[in-house]
Amino acid sequence: MLETPEYDFTVSDLYYFLYQGSHREKQLAFQLLEEYYAALGEDCGEIFSQLVQLRTEKARSAGFTDYLDYYYDSNDHRGYGRQEIEQFRQAV
Repeated sequence: MLETPEYDFTVSDLYYFLYQGSHREKQLAFQLLEEYYAALGEDCGEIFSQLVQLRTEKARSAGFTDYLDYYYDSNDHRGYGRQEIEQFRQAV
């Protein structure tokens, strides 16, 4: 829930005003969304860092040097390994 001195908004509310509101409503909606996503970005960055650390620990405890080697070995990629997928990515 996002708040102004007069109102409480959900993100969906703000997108409505962003596309359908008056010029002033669009400005306010944009400002509130920008603040919301900036705060969310900080939280997501911390969560992402923790996720990378946990995945790296998981891979190393399973005997792999990094998470990608673990991932490609533990998931079915229709017979494609890390090297084949890397070649495909560079070709695209």
